[in-house]
Amino acid sequence: MPIVRMEIVDVDQLPIGSVQRLADEIGDLLGAERGETWLQAVPIPASHYAENRQPDAARHFRPVFVSVERWGRARNQVAEARAIASLVAAILGRDRKHVHVKFGEPLAGRIAFGGAFE
Repeated sequence: MPIVRMEIVDVDQLPIGSVQRLADEIGDLLGAERGETWLQAVPIPASHYAENRQPDAARHFRPVFVSVERWGRARNQVAEARAIASLVAAILGRDRKHVHVKFGEPLAGRIAFGGAFE
């Protein structure tokens, strides 16, 4: 059960169908069954992002921050991070070097679906 949160800087509107495509392809990449990858795409206006001593970083770099949480640990986190960054960059039309992937601690014992721990 991967839960993916994607914070996308300098975007007014996402390409049509891109959120579903990202959910589908990231789900496939992580080996999830149908309906088991949840993706939240959070747009961040350029005026709400800054980097120290880097004027107009939002529009220059247009970063994407991807957080991935899942039931257990990744088998090959390095390969998954590279693949996710490449996939996100291609679908959103961004530079891969500005797509940052973070893996959270396993969700087992930390998430209650419908209020129940499974």
